[in-house]
Amino acid sequence: MGSALVASATETEATIRGAMHVAERTGGTRTRPRGRPRDPALDAAILDAALRLLAASGFQGMSINDVAAAAGTSKVTIYNRFHNKAELVGAALGRLHVVRRREITGDTEEDLVWLLGAMRQEYESVQGMGIIGACLTAEGDNPELLRIVRERSFRLRRAGFAEVLRHGVESGELVADLDVEQVTSVLIGAYYADYFAARPLDAARDRAVVRLVLAGLRTGG
Repeated sequence: MGSALVASATETEATIRGAMHVAERTGGTRTRPRGRPRDPALDAAILDAALRLLAASGFQGMSINDVAAAAGTSKVTIYNRFHNKAELVGAALGRLHVVRRREITGDTEEDLVWLLGAMRQEYESVQGMGIIGACLTAEGDNPELLRIVRERSFRLRRAGFAEVLRHGVESGELVADLDVEQVTSVLIGAYYADYFAARPLDAARDRAVVRLVLAGLRTGG
C-alpha cells in the first residue's frame, strides 16, 4: 500500500532533509538561498540539541546561544535556518514524526499498536512529557509556540492514527459511522492519563489499550 505511518527514530541524510522540508512547507524554516547545500548532520545536531535543552530547561530557559553551543555551531547558522526559537522548537518536534516511516499493513490492531509503541518510545527517548510541560508553561508568554507545536507535532501524530482508522472503515473492518477524530483522541490521550496515574507504560499496555478501544468499533462487534 502507498500510505505510511509516521513515527520517531533514526538519523539519516534523507530523513533529516524530510524533516526540514516539512518545517519549510509550514513556515518553520527560512528559505535557503542558493549556494552550498545544508549539512544534514549539522541540521540533525541542531534539532537534537534543541530537544535536549527544551526538556532540561524549558522554553524560557533555553536560548539560541545554548543550542548553538550544544550543536557545535554558531547562533548565526541557526538563525539562517529558523526565524526564532519557537520555529526551531517546532522543527525539532516535527522531525520526530518524519524521520522513519512504516507502511500500513492493513491490520488495524497491529498498526495502532505500532503507533502507540512508537509514541511511547519517542517520549521516553526525548523526555517528551517534560517537553509538553515546557510548551504549556510558556503558552501564556508565547501563545504562538503552542500553535507551532500543534501544527508540527501533535497534528502529525494524530494524522498517523487517523489514517489507520480510516483505512479500517474503508476496508469494512470498522463501523462506518466511526468518529475518527474522537477515537484518535482516546488512543493518544490514554498515554497521558496512564503516565500521570503512574501506570506501567510498555508494549503490553499498548496492545491492551488498542484492544479495549477496538472492541466496540469492529463491524458485528
